Amino acid sequence: MLRKRLNIILLSLTSIFLSIVLIFFGNFVIYNLIYIFVFIFIVLKKVLKGDNIKSQIFAITIFAGIMVIEMVFNALVINSDSDNTESYILISKVIGTVMVFIPFIIEQFVIVTKYDSYDFPSIIDSNTISYSDYLNYGKDIRNNIYSIKQEKEKIKFNDIVNIMKDMPKHSSFKYINKDSLSDEYFKKAYDTINDNNVYIVLSNTGSAASKLISLFTKKVFNHISISFDSHLETIISYNGGENLYPPGLNPELIEWFNKKDDASIMVYKLDISKSKKRLLIDKVQEINKVGNAYNMLGLILKLSIKPNILFCSQFIYKLFEIADLNYFKKGEGQVKPTDFIELDYYRKLRFAYEIKFNLGQEFKQLDTMKIE
Repeated sequence: MLRKRLNIILLSLTSIFLSIVLIFFGNFVIYNLIYIFVFIFIVLKKVLKGDNIKSQIFAITIFAGIMVIEMVFNALVINSDSDNTESYILISKVIGTVMVFIPFIIEQFVIVTKYDSYDFPSIIDSNTISYSDYLNYGKDIRNNIYSIKQEKEKIKFNDIVNIMKDMPKHSSFKYINKDSLSDEYFKKAYDTINDNNVYIVLSNTGSAASKLISLFTKKVFNHISISFDSHLETIISYNGGENLYPPGLNPELIEWFNKKDDASIMVYKLDISKSKKRLLIDKVQEINKVGNAYNMLGLILKLSIKPNILFCSQFIYKLFEIADLNYFKKGEGQVKPTDFIELDYYRKLRFAYEIKFNLGQEFKQLDTMKIE
């Protein structure tokens, strides 16, 4: 009992100390980093706990909404461009610091109460744990430890920093990208009309964003692109822009996918008529002209505020839907990159080739397709 009280006192003192440091030394990046860290920590805790899917979805939605509110408050109040007084800044930082603890409060008093029910065992039951129960508990603990180690290896603190540096460029509420695809690009695309295929490219890149997405998808390949030619000279997708373009619909280069030792891409082809291929290119041209943005919030909330605010797999699914090419049914906000392969029950896709960047391997064709 004494040890428990000491732990509570120590935790309280640590929280107070960190809060003071945050209030006096925190800036825009630090506040956002802490908001994201708390979100990831609570979500991982919820996932590793093994709660039912309904509980996990409810929790992730609530905590994602809180994180968005916190980050908006940070941008518009704590770090606004206005010439605010020192007292105003201090008060806003105090509020921003208090907001750090809101997810923990909600987790304790709302999420747990709403979705978790506990059947407390009697004194007799608590003392009659079987040997098999003991082994199962030990297995669960080992699995949880292993999972935590895996997640730690997947994403590092520097990755979170890089994501945070990239955050101000994003917008999930308005179009910020326009005309990133040139007239020369569309000339190349339309020149491929006689090739009765489009090419789907799954990539395992190792980028910071890919690592973060993998925490939710549990997949190795976490980005998908489309190309209208077999050499991938017309490859495009929704992405972060690689510091060259605003986040949204952008051209891609194969070199961008090589960000780790085992980086690789898998290329598949899908039969398509000339009229449908032209329809796809026309739609891409329309999105490029009207405007677009990367759907960062959609990765968590699974919705789009405006039609052309999309993430990569959402974009491909929407394109296929327009041309009546979809071979599986799923809400566009729910589609993962690997769904295009794993849900291809009718074998619409044909494997074309694979590139493993750092093993000295060139294009490898595993079917009869000739690359001209």
